[in-house]
Amino acid sequence: MARFADVLSGPGAVAIHSLQPLHDERGLDAFVVCASPFVRTGLPPALGSGGQFVAILEGSAVAGDTEYVATTVGFVGADEAALEVTAGALGLNALVFNFPKQRTPSAPP
Repeated sequence: MARFADVLSGPGAVAIHSLQPLHDERGLDAFVVCASPFVRTGLPPALGSGGQFVAILEGSAVAGDTEYVATTVGFVGADEAALEVTAGALGLNALVFNFPKQRTPSAPP
């Protein structure tokens, strides 16, 4: 079985694939993100969700001055801007998981 990153079409390639079964109106969503080495890309935003986990599965991602290597997991709050990363020397394979917003309790009758 080929890895998702194996289908990238060479240098400078990035692919973001939504995992549709994990999607609802409250912000639940999941994405696979793959990037060739040294490619800069924005990750899917956490806005409209209950926050998001980003898991680096293979390779690494540089955000700011820090390189996060596999298997790092980070959190992005729902009120934060979408994370911009640069894939490391081995590229990037990541899973982005947006949590649903909490339901507000119904008012008593």
